[in-house]
Amino acid sequence: MDGKASLQLSNNKQVTDLMSIEKTYISHLKTLTLSGRLELTKILEDRESPNFRQYVTFSNRDIQHMNVYTMHRANLISHLNDSLGFFKLAIQWTGAMVAEFVDKIIQEYPNWKPADFMLFIEMAKTGKFKSEYTHALDFPTFFSWANDYNSLWLDELFAIRQKEMKAIDEPVDEEASREEGIRVLQEFLDKMEAQRKAKEAKFISPPESEVDAHIREAVTKWRMAMNDHLMEFGSSDYSSYAERELWEKENPQKEWVSNYIFSKFGYRMELR
Repeated sequence: MDGKASLQLSNNKQVTDLMSIEKTYISHLKTLTLSGRLELTKILEDRESPNFRQYVTFSNRDIQHMNVYTMHRANLISHLNDSLGFFKLAIQWTGAMVAEFVDKIIQEYPNWKPADFMLFIEMAKTGKFKSEYTHALDFPTFFSWANDYNSLWLDELFAIRQKEMKAIDEPVDEEASREEGIRVLQEFLDKMEAQRKAKEAKFISPPESEVDAHIREAVTKWRMAMNDHLMEFGSSDYSSYAERELWEKENPQKEWVSNYIFSKFGYRMELR
């Protein structure tokens, strides 16, 4: 076996291990959610689990990491879709709306982890964010609840930071102003971001060509379109084999990707 073949086998094993780890993590999150044992403090103290920003960044590396991101996104969409029955809805939430809500959360709160989203939904179910003026749930109201959760997230993160400072005998002014508290919190977030970049630097992939980048983007859009279609037909577990087969037959990946590249980037290419 030559060196190239050996490297390919090694990469395949890494991909298998990566998908296995992430599937186990998702299963663990579901178990914690069902048992009511998700806690904000524990989520923030878990420095190993990636946040949304890291999953999105990793998804730009290669198709395997993109599949991991797609898997987590699908799980969050499925969880939200299954939870809508707990709320009095002001409008009928379509599958596309559910997917869009998840995507906006990922964009607006990149420091959240998948566990944060699961906990946010569970807290919303119990009326944690509901006010006396909330009569029915629509998209803007639900998003305002996410902002309420994020405020709790920041408060808890600041409290953890204070404990860490005390633990290393750093003086903490209990009467510090809110502005000072925000400054200290920002320093902590910057430190976490620097640590993340340092870890990523160890796994920098070789630069991809512009064409490869276009293909990767198009494949991502194709997968997202398929998932959104399945949601429209009420598939909550994304395992409806017959519906998936029909959609893929009507929207062949190579043809769909080629058309997407032509419509967005202005050139036609044949994919083998």
